[in-house]
Amino acid sequence: MLLRGKALLTLFFSVLVFCNDTYADSKTIVDEDVIILDSVIVSADKRESYAQEAPTAVTVMTGSELEKAGITNIQELLNIIPNTYTSSLVGSISYTTIRGKGTNGFIENSPVIIYVDGIPMDYYQNADPGLEDIERVEVLRGSQGTLYGKGSVGGVINIISKKPADHFEGRINTYAGNYSSYGVHMSVSTPVVQDKVYFSLSGSRQYTNGYMDNSETDDGNKSEKSRLKGQIRFTPSKQLTMNLISEYGRTDQGMINLVDGSHPTLDSVAGKDDRSENRSLSNGISVFYEMDSLIFESVTTQRRDTVDAYYDFSGYRLLGPMTSESTVDLKQDEYTQEFRLRNDSANGLKWLVGAYFGYKDRDYTSFGDMPNYGMSVTYDNTIKTRDYAAFVSAEIPVWEKMRISAALRYQLTEKEAEINNYYSLYAGGKMLLADGKDEDSWSAFQPKISVSFDITDDKMFYASIARGFQSGGFNWSYGSAVAPTPEKSEWSFDEQVSWDYELGFKSIWLKRMSLNTVLFYSDMKDLQVNEYIPSKGYYIVTNAGKAHSYGAEVDAKVYLMPELVFNASVAVVKAEYDEYSNAGANYDGKTVKETPEYTLSASLEYNMRSGFYVRGDVAQTGKTYWGEANDYSRSTTTVYGARAGYEQDDWSVYIYGKNLTDERYLTLYIPGSDQGYVAAPRTFGLGAEYRF
Repeated sequence: MLLRGKALLTLFFSVLVFCNDTYADSKTIVDEDVIILDSVIVSADKRESYAQEAPTAVTVMTGSELEKAGITNIQELLNIIPNTYTSSLVGSISYTTIRGKGTNGFIENSPVIIYVDGIPMDYYQNADPGLEDIERVEVLRGSQGTLYGKGSVGGVINIISKKPADHFEGRINTYAGNYSSYGVHMSVSTPVVQDKVYFSLSGSRQYTNGYMDNSETDDGNKSEKSRLKGQIRFTPSKQLTMNLISEYGRTDQGMINLVDGSHPTLDSVAGKDDRSENRSLSNGISVFYEMDSLIFESVTTQRRDTVDAYYDFSGYRLLGPMTSESTVDLKQDEYTQEFRLRNDSANGLKWLVGAYFGYKDRDYTSFGDMPNYGMSVTYDNTIKTRDYAAFVSAEIPVWEKMRISAALRYQLTEKEAEINNYYSLYAGGKMLLADGKDEDSWSAFQPKISVSFDITDDKMFYASIARGFQSGGFNWSYGSAVAPTPEKSEWSFDEQVSWDYELGFKSIWLKRMSLNTVLFYSDMKDLQVNEYIPSKGYYIVTNAGKAHSYGAEVDAKVYLMPELVFNASVAVVKAEYDEYSNAGANYDGKTVKETPEYTLSASLEYNMRSGFYVRGDVAQTGKTYWGEANDYSRSTTTVYGARAGYEQDDWSVYIYGKNLTDERYLTLYIPGSDQGYVAAPRTFGLGAEYRF
């Protein structure tokens, strides 16, 4: 692996520490010479346990660690997760690839499912939860189907908010930066009825004028984000706890960061009047009831997402040079119910049984005006999805140092599609592209088994085998003027399955360093791939037959001295198509697109006893191919960040900088259009917080 001269600091970091997975742990200073790493409690297996004891690849960050790292959104978080790549597209659309498994736009979800206090967010156009006032974030890598209602082929991001406190407290945080950026966040928490009812409320607003240049406007790619979140915690008895949570999110964005060609510039070719208005409202009720030796949990959620967008396509070349405009109107409602029953056992046999039901109603309409072709195009479709799942797991202690965990999940997904796509000719008349109704279902058993062995009290080895599953779906953009109203069987594509294998080693050394390593292999069948059909001018999803990925991930956290902590992670992956052909071209042996050869991140943080602190970060992403043919790629990119501040008990001030070297690079390039999306340049600012 060759690191470029610009990344010498990265090389120094990676050599200094053997690297590991432990953003999770916190420290306790016993005296000036002794440091103890205390593993953070995680709920990766649906019951509280230590991160260092969980037999899975997991990265955990507490809320305070996120603040020190300057991480304010999911995209920034994923940028430091091993073997993970994320890119932003039109509006708030973001694609994610993890270990070679990527987002599929026609399933409307991401391979990484986000849970916010049990509320699932898998819609790739609106998966942007706030990271303020949270207790911790758990990022699980690999297939996570046996213990999570919706299941996931790539991983799970589990966000746990701070619960309303048993005393009055609050905080106000504000910042300002270049590109006319600013933000403010306020929160308050208080008991309503002592020892019975607790309440918290938080709100935030962020604005930036954007970094892109456009000859027709001074607004750039401006963005406004607002959030409001309320929680009520009710504890009528020692056995019963109820949590109610409601969150509203609003994002208004202007023109997108689109440029011509593969060379990154800040000159946008998007229309000055482009806009995207995204709204989300989510509600959740969780019930926790503890009996003598059993614990019952119920999680009920509701979420609505809406997108209202307009795009002036005069500068786009998605279908070749043309003058056109497009509007998008999308509404999606989702309801879920999950039940879990488990035994309350610290030692001995541990078991859990659960059931899940989910319903999603997606209504999508878009209108495109194409005067150069003398017509307009309309996509009007509705897809309804029902998910049913049942799962069971057990952890069996073989002897004092060895545990076997076995789990099984069954999932049934049913979908109904009503598709009405057509051209309207200026001269009069209508040309059907696809019209009709269809339904299909997909089901699978998903077993998982893991074996963990405690070598010593602070060193553990584990091995696991799991089956991943992602249901099939419908190509709602399907249509052909050459062959109108095609056979309905051509509308749908098959499910994607995989067998995932992991070998892991977790350890703590001298009470100063944690070191975790993972080796993985994934054998994928019927890999779902977004394919561009040149003869028809649109994308559909087909199944690529077979693919595989394998690699290694190493993470470390080291206290070089009580005040100086070093974090690092390095990961490599090789993901290839084994059986994949499209439009007469064969891609067998080619690297899976949007899968970096390696990822590396590191940070060094110094906390003085006086309250001053300083932190430096670096993240590097290896060579990344954009297309299936591997004709286009992005070379290694390296991004540096820094933060410094002063903290006291009830207030703090800080300065920050991101992408300090002003690295210019694309987050995504589309070979078929010869256009790409540019990452943010250097940004900097200052902020302050008051706590009461």
